[in-house]
Amino acid sequence: MVKRTLTALIIALTFISTFASACLDVGCYEQHFITTSPNSMRITKDNDLFGEDFFFEDAIRGITSTVYKSKFRVFRSYELYNSNGFWDATAKFTWSSYLPFTLSFYWHEYYVNDSTGTHLGDIKATLLTVKDAKLYLQNKDGRYVAQATLNKATGELRIAAYENPRIQIASLKRSSGGHEKWSLNLLRPELVDQRLIKLLATIVIDTYPI
Repeated sequence: MVKRTLTALIIALTFISTFASACLDVGCYEQHFITTSPNSMRITKDNDLFGEDFFFEDAIRGITSTVYKSKFRVFRSYELYNSNGFWDATAKFTWSSYLPFTLSFYWHEYYVNDSTGTHLGDIKATLLTVKDAKLYLQNKDGRYVAQATLNKATGELRIAAYENPRIQIASLKRSSGGHEKWSLNLLRPELVDQRLIKLLATIVIDTYPI
């Protein structure tokens, strides 16, 4: 009897250990925010008189990035700063976003530059959506590298490779623990510039009811 109990216990522990290992390998974006992984970040939003701050934080390194949106800019922009407070990149609302939808296929289009003025890529969101919102990432060469789908029913954003949507790059959803908090899980962070991912996540939080 004792031998059978010990055998069952060993099997159970082996299963749990294997599942946990696999969970860490793929990121487990379906699960709750993993605070011990540097590729899992908590996003918090803070409002003040002049603008809004979006803080990206993980349990290992603390706040790794901050995105700032001014309330007094004529044209909307999002400024990304690194952990040392230095400007890293900016996503600016482009002129085509202000044209009537009959003249512009995109209703949101952001031109992204780094701190040296080098073009990193573009973030685009289309008008032609019925159920789920669609957003796209282009690299500096104008090639589509990722597509994002915001499930309006669940409030979850999934970012996948543009040419192969089965490859999940990242996911974003509101944290189960509180107001103005979201979790961003990077499953394949090497596939897309993380600055584009963070700016995309900020734009989605700021634009859509997620």
